[in-house]
Order: sequence, then C-alpha cells, then structure tokens
Amino acid sequence: MEELHAASSFMLNLQKETESLSQHIPERAITDSKQEQEERNSVVELDEMKAEISRTAKELTLLRTLNEKLSNKVIGNEKRISELCISLENQTLLKSELSSAQNTVKIDTEMESKCNDQLKDIEEKLHSANAFTLDMPAMTCQVQELQKNFYLTNQMIDPLKQDVSDMSTVVTKLKASLDSFVVEQGKKLSDHEDKVYGHFVQLSQEIKDLQQHVSFYVDVDSNKTMNLRARRNLTCFDHELFNEGKHFNLKSGIFFVPCSGLYLCSLILEINQDNDIEFNIHVKPKFEKETIKCITHLRNKDTIASVVFPIDLHKHDKMYIRPDKDCFNLKISSLSYFACVLIKSFPS
Repeated sequence: MEELHAASSFMLNLQKETESLSQHIPERAITDSKQEQEERNSVVELDEMKAEISRTAKELTLLRTLNEKLSNKVIGNEKRISELCISLENQTLLKSELSSAQNTVKIDTEMESKCNDQLKDIEEKLHSANAFTLDMPAMTCQVQELQKNFYLTNQMIDPLKQDVSDMSTVVTKLKASLDSFVVEQGKKLSDHEDKVYGHFVQLSQEIKDLQQHVSFYVDVDSNKTMNLRARRNLTCFDHELFNEGKHFNLKSGIFFVPCSGLYLCSLILEINQDNDIEFNIHVKPKFEKETIKCITHLRNKDTIASVVFPIDLHKHDKMYIRPDKDCFNLKISSLSYFACVLIKSFPS
C-alpha cells in the first residue's frame, strides 16, 4: 500500500511538471523567434522534453497498471481474510456443536440406562398383571358379593335416614323449648337478684343503729374492659353508694377492718364474654399469711356469680378480691357490686 501511495504522488508531480513545461514552450518559441540559435536550442530542448514526457507517460501508464494489480491483490487479500474469519467462526461453531454432541451422547447413554430400568419395571408389572388376570374370576365373585351387601346396606339405611329426620325435628322442638326455658329462668334470676338486693338494703338499714356503724356498698359505674393479674387486687369497683367510715379504698380495692366482729358480705360479678375464671375473697391478718374465705366461679358469657356469706374479721385485717389467674381484656358488667356490713361487734 505504501508503494502505491508513493507511485501515485510521483505521477502527480510528473503531470504538474509536464503542464508547466507545456505552458513555457509557446512562450519561449514566441520570445526567442529573433534568435535562431536560441530557437534551435529550444527546439532541441523541446524535443528532449517531449521525449522525456513520452517516457514519463509510459512510466505513468506502467505505474497505473501496477496500481490496478496491487488494488486487485488487496481486494483478493481482503476476500481471503473475510473467508478465513468465516472459516474461523465455522470452526468455533463446529467445536461448540461437537461439545454439545458429546453432551448429547452422554445424555443418550443415561436415557438408555433409564429406559432399560423402565423396561425392567414394565416387565415386572406385566408379570404382576398376568398374576392379577389369573385372580380376576375370584375377584369378580368378591365384587358381586360386595354389590349385594351394598344393596342390602342401602335398604337398611333408608329407614335410618327417616329416623334421623324425625330426630332432627324433635331436636329442633327441644331447642326452641330450651331457649324459652333459659329466657324464663334468666328473668327469674333477675327477679331473685332484685329481691336479694332489696333484702340486703333493708338489712343494712336495720343495722345502721348498731354501736359500730361499719358498712360499704360499691359497684361498677359503667361497663369496662380490664387486664387482671392473679397477684393483684380487683379494682373494678369505682363507685360507692355508701362507705361508712371510708374503710373501703376504691383505688386499692382493700377493706381495712376497723373493729373485730361478725360481718355479712355480698359479691355479685358479671362478665360479658366467655372466660373460665375464679374470683377469690382473701383475708390478710396483720401478722399472719392471707387465706381464701370465699370462691366465685365464672365460665360463660353473661354469667352472674352471686355469693352472700358471713365472716369473722378482726381489727386490722385486710379483705380484698383477686382472680385466680391472669386475664386480659376481660369485660366486666356494670351490674357487678361488692358490699359488706358489720352485724355484731366483738371486744378487741
């Protein structure tokens, strides 16, 4: 390629010199017409220059021919390079195909092994199927016997279905009767609670004139939800109807016994959710361990635990209510209350 560029530049320089000489020849012929000797010399020089131009033209033609040949060779070399690149790519593809073919051969070998194993399994199953075919008559007899038994069973089930339908009707009627009975008993229980409350109030009024006026009646101001702990006092009673002597503390839920005597206590608790829980009434003497004096048990929603009990208490005792276990989000009804009154005092 460098030789071609050099030849092209040489030819261009020759053309420029030839053009410049061609322009100078007429000028010299006109200007030197007066001097024949000079003209002859110019003619000689012109002839020499023409000969030189002719030689240069021939060389230029040869260079052009050489340039064309070199260009053809370059084009041929580029084609061969392109073919070699394609051949190299083909060889790369052939190598990858050879690798994939080898992998395919391995896979085919593994598949052939698996097929042989499957053929063995199929042969074993065929043997088993042949044995099963031999047992078909006996099995057909068993199937027929089972069909007969199934028919007989269906005949026995139909009367049972009718009996179940009749029993469902009876159960529905019993459920309706039971619902009405529960409602009636609930009304009776409510009336009984009203009577108990009335008697308690009457009894409280009757013993107000005793020498020691000690009594309290506290309830739940409104329905509330509480988290209870087994080792903490029940403090849901936040409203006092009366609290003679202020011996019951609403914040701590503790009744501080002011004097020894016989007390009458009443406790009603109602919860508005299903929760199996016990509430125990504890008494803690001043220098002794606490003891449980009464137990109430609640299991189901809208269940009311009601208890009225007499109890001997001594001065400086503490009485309070605690649940038997932790209970979270317990809904306590506003119908719940706790009351206590001194019936008879004892000498300290």
